[in-house]
Amino acid sequence: MRSLMMPILLVAVALANAPAPSSDKPETVLVTYHAKVGSEAALLRQIDAQWSTLQRLHAAVSQPHLVLRAHDDAGKPLVFEVFTWTSRDIPDHAPAEILAIWKAMGRFVEAGATRRGIEIREVVPVNSVDRPGGANE
Repeated sequence: MRSLMMPILLVAVALANAPAPSSDKPETVLVTYHAKVGSEAALLRQIDAQWSTLQRLHAAVSQPHLVLRAHDDAGKPLVFEVFTWTSRDIPDHAPAEILAIWKAMGRFVEAGATRRGIEIREVVPVNSVDRPGGANE
């Protein structure tokens, strides 16, 4: 029995000291906020509060960060936000401060029949060399 303990102990120590899975990869997202009519200014204040908090917590890289406005086909306000999480795990394990801001944001958006009030998509930046007619062709 003693002869088995040493290899088991060595494996346990090796596993404990092994690097964590590569979950610290950044993640760029495009967030679409379907603002309630008349709530766009309040929503933008929440987006600003979220951004300040993300920066203070080092949860998002500082640049690029874009906030854009538009209207859908029915004339309802849309707000788009593009930013990069420092780790793709952060949204799934968000600190309480961020969760509180997200809850507040929910008051200023509205879901549709086939969509949520806030839609989040992972996006990948495209370099000019990756585009048709770019340097790689």
